[in-house]
Amino acid sequence: MLPVNVSRRTLSQVSGQPISPVTDRTLFEFLSKSAANHPGAAAICALDRSPLSHAALAAQIRSIGATLEGIGIGSRDRVAVVMPDGPQMAVLCLGVCCSAACAPLNPANTRPEFEYLLDSLGCTLLVVESGSNSVAIDAARTVGVRIAESISKDDCPAGTITLRMTPSQSKAPWKHPLNPALRTLTSSSIAFILQTSGSTAQPKTVPLTHANVIASAANVAQSLSLTSTDRCLAALPLYLIGGLVDLLVAPLSVGGSVIGASDKSFETFSACVRQCAPTWYQGVPAMLNDIADNADGDNACFGLHGLRFVRSVSAPLPEPIRKRFEKRFGVPVIEMYGMTETTGLIASEALPPAPHRPGSVGRVHGPKVIILDEDGNAAAPGKRGEVMVCGDTVTSGYEGTADTDETSFFGAWFRTGDEGYFDEGGFLFLTGRIKDIINRGGEKISSRQLDEVALDHPGVRDAACFPIPHPSLGEQVAIAVVAKEALTTSEITHWFEQRVSPYKVPRVVRLMEALPRTAGGKLQRQKLSEAYAERADHSEDKVFVAPKSQLAKEIAEIWEKVLGISPIGLHDDFFDLGGDSLKAATFVQALLPSDTELLEIASIYDAPTIAQFESLLRRARAVAPLGRQAIGPTPSHKLAPQYLAELRARLTGWRGERLTPDALIVGMNTVGSRTPIFWCSNGFGDQVSFARALGPGQPLYAMCSLNGMSWKSQENIEKVSALYFDELKRIQATGPYVVGGFCDGGKIAFELAGQLRESGDEVTLLAMIDMFVDKPYADRVALFLSREQQEPTYQQFARYAHPERGWTKRYTGAVSIRPANWHHKRFFTADNVVAFTKQLLEEIDLAHRGVSSPFTYEPPHGQSRLRQILPDEAYRSGIRGLVPMQLYPAEEKILRITVKNESRVLWEPTNVSG
Repeated sequence: MLPVNVSRRTLSQVSGQPISPVTDRTLFEFLSKSAANHPGAAAICALDRSPLSHAALAAQIRSIGATLEGIGIGSRDRVAVVMPDGPQMAVLCLGVCCSAACAPLNPANTRPEFEYLLDSLGCTLLVVESGSNSVAIDAARTVGVRIAESISKDDCPAGTITLRMTPSQSKAPWKHPLNPALRTLTSSSIAFILQTSGSTAQPKTVPLTHANVIASAANVAQSLSLTSTDRCLAALPLYLIGGLVDLLVAPLSVGGSVIGASDKSFETFSACVRQCAPTWYQGVPAMLNDIADNADGDNACFGLHGLRFVRSVSAPLPEPIRKRFEKRFGVPVIEMYGMTETTGLIASEALPPAPHRPGSVGRVHGPKVIILDEDGNAAAPGKRGEVMVCGDTVTSGYEGTADTDETSFFGAWFRTGDEGYFDEGGFLFLTGRIKDIINRGGEKISSRQLDEVALDHPGVRDAACFPIPHPSLGEQVAIAVVAKEALTTSEITHWFEQRVSPYKVPRVVRLMEALPRTAGGKLQRQKLSEAYAERADHSEDKVFVAPKSQLAKEIAEIWEKVLGISPIGLHDDFFDLGGDSLKAATFVQALLPSDTELLEIASIYDAPTIAQFESLLRRARAVAPLGRQAIGPTPSHKLAPQYLAELRARLTGWRGERLTPDALIVGMNTVGSRTPIFWCSNGFGDQVSFARALGPGQPLYAMCSLNGMSWKSQENIEKVSALYFDELKRIQATGPYVVGGFCDGGKIAFELAGQLRESGDEVTLLAMIDMFVDKPYADRVALFLSREQQEPTYQQFARYAHPERGWTKRYTGAVSIRPANWHHKRFFTADNVVAFTKQLLEEIDLAHRGVSSPFTYEPPHGQSRLRQILPDEAYRSGIRGLVPMQLYPAEEKILRITVKNESRVLWEPTNVSG
């Protein structure tokens, strides 16, 4: 529920883009301008039909209005329209809404649904296509609603129709009397009465006034820069807001054309592109996906298409679909955000050359938008909350649902039920429906985020995550997948295990032929949850196997105390029994101190059953004793066994693919075709965030630094790098190579790059975060440095920018400097890792192409830019030298100088100036 402490001031802190006000009172006045300015231009087009001009469309609207007036239909009457999509339906909706309230209904409704809608909406007339056998006719007769037919002729321009009444076949009096005295329309008159999509609940009735529709259509036209030369291919149902406003009223209002498609199929799209040359198209992601899949076999059709952009609506647009469509057609695909209650458009991406921000629906266009946090305050940029909207396009409320109004509206503000946030640039990001957030034992999981992960799989056509009941967690994560090819549930589970946090991995995977969606393309997650609720608990299908070994019994005993369940079998899953991250930590900490040192908390995610965890713990114990006993002298070229054992113990909980069970390099993403990145970091969490930001198309192999190791030294860094080198060459036999590291991991990356170059291999790029290794290196380097908001000891930019003591003296190849405006420890947080990853991939791409980076470092001249980062006392020293008594001209003497550091700061010995 919305907090009661939301103030007027809070709701005045809004984001929106001002739109020029529209002064027209009614839609007929709004559209009449096009008829006056472009009388002969095409307005309504269709396959194999001559177009209907703007002047002829205005005449059709007047003709329909005269017919309705002749039978007594007034401005407060409600006329239901049930017809197939196409030009006739488009003209009829415009004609009806300019005389009465138009209620376009889904032709696929059942008779009981039609009876309910015609009765609850108070319709006085139903209009159907001539010769129609729709069940809506029988429903109208049952509830006492008169019926009219729309008649069209094949030899007339597209959309030309006439109306006529049908003889009454019911002796019952009409239930809803006419309002013949009320025929004058105003801006507050109802133009359309629409049903919400019902993707998560029962559809609600939304009345939209002429003022609502006019304002939204103007916003759409402005956001897309529509002109009279644009031709829109309209393939969305006209009983939905997108079909009526975006694809009909908006393009017509600027003198443009609307190409009425009879269906959403690829065949119709292909034929319309050939014959009608549309300049833009609008569809739901599933439609765009279908077109992209089929277009590759139809090169003749799409070689010279006239599209300038495509618009995705109704559902989140996965990036893989966007990229595939853009690559196939060579036009931008922009995403928009809108709802029936807001008469469509709320926010939209801008057309190029404006930048595309992945995951964003663009900036607000028209209405006012605010993000409210859980406390009822305006959320700061980057902080999530509920999206609320107000303005000229927002409906005044639902019909017949007073309770819903109380929960959906706060004064003039509409509660969308969507969760999102604004970034610093005013771009709106949606993180999912609030109702679609899965609460797994207190862990909040976004269904939309998991959808994106699944759709990145090359073998997945469609996917949706949804919650299912769980006896102790409350909700568990499940996923339904539509595969392009043969996929197993274990393959899907493994895909998730490599890319998301363990608690987000779906525990139930279902393969389906199609996902349940509304006619408008919106996913119906609720139906998935309902369909699989009874099948969620598979505990009765498992055979109980009691732990047998002493170690397994000890683990089971701790589990029983932590989870409060008894007995627990050898193959029971810790998380299916109600475990979460807090209980996982409690369990690991309850182990013997010697075992706790060997395993990270994340280990249980990799081994969630007693049998698996017992095996994992035995392997960790097997290598651990090497680190606790005195071992004889170690060859200088090898790492001491006790140190190697400690490193392997730290890596036990790192999840991914290994060459062998005790291998040191862990494959995170391994299926992409790009040059792999070998990355060294201090912890596994950074690697997970990095892998997620890179996406599955970029292979990533993770290495662990020696940060926190008591035996960390330059000698051991070189030895560990040699071990990594051996494994790296087995993973990727030949170059080019990309290596990098964060902080201490940069030291290992530097040594590894040097060893690769010494072996004759090509190193495309060495990337280091907040690290400068004071040794020579002759190839390309990219340095990512936290320049601001960081304690001086880590400010590498300030310490090494001067050429006398920095990278230009040691690194003789191209050096790119990327300053970061965040803290050293925040490179891999959710709000920064995407930006860093984008910069890194840019540097790799430029390096592969041999192009100079725009961030190539140019050393400053002289001492003027040298920044003193330590206090004066940090630079004090005492110098003593043995000076000869006399020197003759041209005589050389070697002077022995002793330097004593008298500051409170440790100076590392160096043989270079500065």
